[in-house]
Amino acid sequence: MATRAGATARKMKTEMDVCLGKAGTPVGKLVFVRNGPRAFTQFAYFQDWLDNNDTFNVSPDLFATPGYQTRKPASKEDSLFFLALADTEPDAWGRRVIARAHAKRRADDPALGALTELDYLCAVDDFSRMGALRLRSTHGTYLESAPAGRRATPPLLDLEKMLSASRAVELGEETAEDLAYRMRPVSTVLT
Repeated sequence: MATRAGATARKMKTEMDVCLGKAGTPVGKLVFVRNGPRAFTQFAYFQDWLDNNDTFNVSPDLFATPGYQTRKPASKEDSLFFLALADTEPDAWGRRVIARAHAKRRADDPALGALTELDYLCAVDDFSRMGALRLRSTHGTYLESAPAGRRATPPLLDLEKMLSASRAVELGEETAEDLAYRMRPVSTVLT
């Protein structure tokens, strides 16, 4: 999701669907907008969701009304995502793994731009994402999903390998293989 350096890094608008639960019930559209250093998000519920008798606010700061609602972070420490989506963002550990993996890719491709807050949100594996909200591209594929029949989160039997890769990241001695292994879960499951 990271943009190429230059003009495209200055202005960016990305849209994705927000879905609910295993069934992937479409709830609304999330829009990430960045213009230079300013960034914000917007969310609009789909009309089908609003027309449903069982409709509820998917986040305490998203009211079940038509039209786009905007969220701008109050401070640098505040998320630019609505609360329920902010809860699905990677923690400090996940952000470190994502940033290190991106830095290694950037070493091979210097034109690759810096990570955005949306990149961090989208790097979380769909299976490991906290809560019931799921992110889906406008093409209909869930973000960071493991292929059918494959798992993204390592089994408990891989605990030794997980600890070894985690330790390497902590010490700044990680290999590309360590980062690829740690990027699979990106959550704090078992860490």
